[in-house]
Parts: sequence; C-alpha cells; structure tokens
Amino acid sequence: MNKQLIIYTYLPAGVGGRIETRTCYVENNLDLYDNLAAWTHLKSIVMIASKRQINEKTTTQYRFYLSNLALESQVFNDIIRKHWSTENR
Repeated sequence: MNKQLIIYTYLPAGVGGRIETRTCYVENNLDLYDNLAAWTHLKSIVMIASKRQINEKTTTQYRFYLSNLALESQVFNDIIRKHWSTENR
C-alpha cells in the first residue's frame, strides 16, 4: 500500500499506562491487483494496523476495509475512528 498515516497516542500511567500507535495504509491504485474487475465500485483498500503496549505486553491488530471512496489516509482514519467510537458507546 502506498500511502500511510501514523497516529501516535500516549496515555500516562494514571490513565491506563498504555501507548497506542495506529497506522492507516490506503491503496487507491487498484490496477496493481488482479481479479478486481467485478468490483466495479471499489476505489480503495484500507488497512489499519493498531499496536498497543501496556507495560511489557505488546499486541498488534490488523483491520481491513474496502471502500467505494478514493480518500487520503487521514480522512479514512478519521471516518473509521468515528465509526468505532459510536459503536463503543
């Protein structure tokens, strides 16, 4: 994927003592991939890599999204974060 945005969040020990890094990768050049002709409205493939460190334990989670929008990584990251913040209420 050719575009990325890195979001770094540090929460002090009193607020959970964790460090989170989210990297948003966006690929808008779908000509690089075979067998997508049937996906006529597909414009972007998005991957969010979330790395969380709490004390000595580090976990990484990868989430993938398909979109009919051709947006920059910052915009996709904002949309995805807003969606999950609504879901977690």
